[in-house]
Amino acid sequence: MARGGGSYDDIVKAVMAQIAKSRPDVVNAGKSVADDVSGIAAAAKSAVKSALGKPPKVTSRTARTVTPKPSRTMTKAERRAQNQQIDRERRAATADASAAKRADAKAKRKEENRQKFLKEEKRNIDTTYTRSQQRVLGSKAINEDLEKKLNSLESAERVLGNRSGSFEDKLDYVLKRRVEDLLDDGYVLSKDELKSLKQATAEDIKEKAIRTKTNLTPAITNRMKKLGEFSSEELDSEGARMAFRRNLRATEKGRVPKDTRSPEQIAKDKRTNERLEELEQIKSDKARLREEGTGGGRPKKELTPEQIAENKRFYNKHYKPKQPKPKESKPASSAAEKYDKEFGKPEEFLSRSPSLGITERNAFGMTREQFAAFKAKLEKGSKAPKRK
Repeated sequence: MARGGGSYDDIVKAVMAQIAKSRPDVVNAGKSVADDVSGIAAAAKSAVKSALGKPPKVTSRTARTVTPKPSRTMTKAERRAQNQQIDRERRAATADASAAKRADAKAKRKEENRQKFLKEEKRNIDTTYTRSQQRVLGSKAINEDLEKKLNSLESAERVLGNRSGSFEDKLDYVLKRRVEDLLDDGYVLSKDELKSLKQATAEDIKEKAIRTKTNLTPAITNRMKKLGEFSSEELDSEGARMAFRRNLRATEKGRVPKDTRSPEQIAKDKRTNERLEELEQIKSDKARLREEGTGGGRPKKELTPEQIAENKRFYNKHYKPKQPKPKESKPASSAAEKYDKEFGKPEEFLSRSPSLGITERNAFGMTREQFAAFKAKLEKGSKAPKRK
């Protein structure tokens, strides 16, 4: 069957029949075309018209039908827009399944990379630090991190509540810095501009404090809950990771010198530290056992009362410090005897808080009367005896 279906075949047959009917006899072998081309074309046109009901376009030389063209040809931009719309529709048909599949693949790949990074980081930590060092550094890192967050939260609450004038102090400090920056740039603020700047600064401080409190309150709560769920080993590992990363950041910023040791030297230093920690642990265990009396030496031997008495006599004889002999009193000097003979020996010397009824005496033990007599003798030329 020809292209176009059964109706098109009927048209072709009708046209060919009309052409054969109108073709004249051949005059010679070289003449094989119709003598009257216009007559053949008219016959073909009539046959097609009867079949289609409308006249097709006919050329001057041959009779052929022409397919009607569309009213307007699409431009390149319109064709591109149509293709894009078709592509969007195709993508939308499979968007949900593809998006979910890509999201799952991305999450899986991200988790695999994370586990790989954590494994490599843990290997570096175990290579550099001992178990005891990880515990000490980890506890310090966790406490400092929580302390920093709690201090920031407390500062925000103090500013919002204006406790002890915190908000006013903060406002004065920030406003002063901003005004100084504007003056350095050559700006001169009027009274209204200064008032507006103060109001805007106060709003910024309040907004920042509210944002800090809103973000830190759940963050601290979740962090404390997560740390509480860790075991002792997981807590040490988490703290060691924090300390290790903090040390890397400090090294990158130049606050801590870079570790230039070779891997062999790092491993050697770690073994040395582990040995020292082991010896220190043995020493502390022995001291604890001695305090508890549960070990650390030979078991105590119970002694009988006779053995205890014998040991006591042996100790008193050989190890007990000897009691010092009492010092012999020296005889009084001649000057002291002369002094006592002339002025009399005082009965009692005063203490810092004398009781009532005791006669008042000076540093030499003389009453007022005796001291006056002594001064009179000095005025007459007599010499006072020297005190030993």
